[in-house]
Amino acid sequence: MLPALPSRLYKYQPYNVQTLDNLKNQVLWFSKPAQFNDPFDCRVVPSSIGPLGERDWRQLFQQVRSAATQAGHSLPFERPDADFRAAVEHGLQKSFEENVSRFQRHGVACFSARVDDLLLWSHYAEGHRGFCLEFDTTYAPFRQARPVQYAEAFPTLNADEITEVFSRANPEPQMKFLFTKSRCWEYEQEWRVTHPEGGTAYRFDPAALTAVYLGCEMEEVHQEVIARLLAGAPAHVYLMQAAGTEFRVQAERMK
Repeated sequence: MLPALPSRLYKYQPYNVQTLDNLKNQVLWFSKPAQFNDPFDCRVVPSSIGPLGERDWRQLFQQVRSAATQAGHSLPFERPDADFRAAVEHGLQKSFEENVSRFQRHGVACFSARVDDLLLWSHYAEGHRGFCLEFDTTYAPFRQARPVQYAEAFPTLNADEITEVFSRANPEPQMKFLFTKSRCWEYEQEWRVTHPEGGTAYRFDPAALTAVYLGCEMEEVHQEVIARLLAGAPAHVYLMQAAGTEFRVQAERMK
């Protein structure tokens, strides 16, 4: 069972001209998977199509023969033999790769369920010198967020899912590859929102941004810049601070 959507999602950011411009204009950027820092993310391998049993082959044969008959054609196969299976496997792989290639052109915006993870602050917020945005998930597009699943191996498709890919009846099976990552990334507690077109800037409702957290190493002049950008906005501003002798950070509301 998938986890329930959190009431808040967080997006870690470096401090630069682009992220400040996005903050000023309430813009969310949907990146193409090819731009991700993990080359295994959204990747498809040949073994993604799992093996079919005898019953699956007989079912596919009946479906293909029925479709050919309706189209006024005849099959060059009398039964689901080795030649038929080779032809179907080739067709499935080609259709599957075309569909996944289309999905890899989608845009993806990535978020975390955590605001206080030291690694996320280090990796995505410029070594704690950047900032983190907090979004209310009752607003679009955040309410469409789906959790990333973590595994030791690439996802595979079962027989029913393969049939759906082959018939183009349902794009959902391929979405596995946009929402599965290596287990080593599990600490991120990642959630994703997709957009039909990668490289897209989406303008969100200003009320969706409920808070901005500043890294504990952010320069004071940068803190002031963000405070000025948010003047009059509903979002609260917090400064992350080292929590005494523990390896963690905690948020303190800024006035």
